[in-house]
Amino acid sequence: MILTLAEAAERADRRQPLEARGATIVVTDGTIRSGLRALGDRSVTSLLLEGGARVHEAAWLENVVDYVRLYATPKSLGPDVMTEGYVHGPR
Repeated sequence: MILTLAEAAERADRRQPLEARGATIVVTDGTIRSGLRALGDRSVTSLLLEGGARVHEAAWLENVVDYVRLYATPKSLGPDVMTEGYVHGPR
């Protein structure tokens, strides 16, 4: 499933090849919250959000983050370190 803004969905040259391979295109108003509502309407209850700083910032500002898992590789230690936890407490 692909969530996108209305302007991107109108681009048939981008939309049609994805749909031909079985993708479902869901048009949103551009907010993370509206995308989550669209997924919820399709019974999706969990989402892994990957992206750059702007995507993560948008999710934080819209207060839709419940759980975080952060991976870092400190130069002094060498191995990956994972930190995880609930943002608002477990539910």
